[in-house]
Amino acid sequence: MIRKLMFTAIFFTVLCVLAFAQNWGSRQEINCYGPGWPGNFNPSYCVNGSVLYYDGYFRDEFLNSGIYMSILDGTNCDSTILLPYPINTPEQPEIFNVMPYVTITGDSLFFCSDREGTYGGLDIWLSVRNEDDSWGEPVNLGDSVNSEFDEGSPHYADSIHTLFFDRSETDLSIYKTIYSDGGFWQEAERLPDIINAADKDTYDPSYDEHNNILYFNWDYAIYRSSCENSEWSEPELLNENINSSSGAFGANIGFDGQYLFFSNTVLEYYDFQSYIFYSEPEVSIDEQNTIPSDIDLAITIFPNPSNGAFKIAVVSTGSPYDLSIYNTLGQLVKEYNNNTSSSIIWNGTDSYNQPVASGIYLIKVASDRGVATQKLLFQK
Repeated sequence: MIRKLMFTAIFFTVLCVLAFAQNWGSRQEINCYGPGWPGNFNPSYCVNGSVLYYDGYFRDEFLNSGIYMSILDGTNCDSTILLPYPINTPEQPEIFNVMPYVTITGDSLFFCSDREGTYGGLDIWLSVRNEDDSWGEPVNLGDSVNSEFDEGSPHYADSIHTLFFDRSETDLSIYKTIYSDGGFWQEAERLPDIINAADKDTYDPSYDEHNNILYFNWDYAIYRSSCENSEWSEPELLNENINSSSGAFGANIGFDGQYLFFSNTVLEYYDFQSYIFYSEPEVSIDEQNTIPSDIDLAITIFPNPSNGAFKIAVVSTGSPYDLSIYNTLGQLVKEYNNNTSSSIIWNGTDSYNQPVASGIYLIKVASDRGVATQKLLFQK
């Protein structure tokens, strides 16, 4: 169990292709110097409230495990707290409560524990928020998910009602289970051998449901594989910005596919330090400063990328046009309807004039001449 705890910790097709084609940018350390530091693992980020969940252990004191939460302000964790009972069990420090995963709304928390009621070792449990914002009594997911072996690293993909997790039998392997309309979890199914390679430990799954990409660990490095028509592609090793010489694990992809959180550990015998990092995709967007004269509808954006305002120039051959701005979830951020001007200035705000997050946005222009799209990168 100690070994496992140490090492596990769409709207537009063009965006799906981009997410798989791009490398991840430089790693940014998140300063989570809470009570569990320097043993921080398994980050899970909730965009609702900018809350980072993770688990932590004191150095050489694995019995003092627990699940923490912090408000993430840039790369700093503020207001770090150890989640209270019934998530953690301070009266029983010998119980493991680890590997949190919080859903996009922040109202459901999957985690692993060997508390009373397990089927054997670590099981996956689910807690749902009460009306007073406290966490409800955790419920064991049952024997269709949990077994006599350790189950770990839950990641729930809401749009496909699928929970990915790993199981420690003779080797670590990744499984999935589907939540049925009848309110029960289907029998867990082991992912195919292209993911669960015979000569490798396979663990720490994280599923980007907007781009159909599974991130996971082979031994101590993070890979990814895309899924199309139930077929998995050959796994691809992430670049050196993620997989350093000391390894990386515990990947957790953000809900919009724009942030990858992960852990990095330095081991020395039984002593270790573990840090939490995040990375954004490397994006290269060509600036198109000229528009061919023989087309009826086109867009240019300058500057691009930008940390402030964008000038979106539109050629529509005199026809009124509608301009819409979408994020990578396919959600409408802002729109300008029935325009006749040659350009629009967008200052990085939504329909309520609230600042938007850094990331890739898609500009869509529609008129009686057709539809044109262009990407931009907003960097605060």
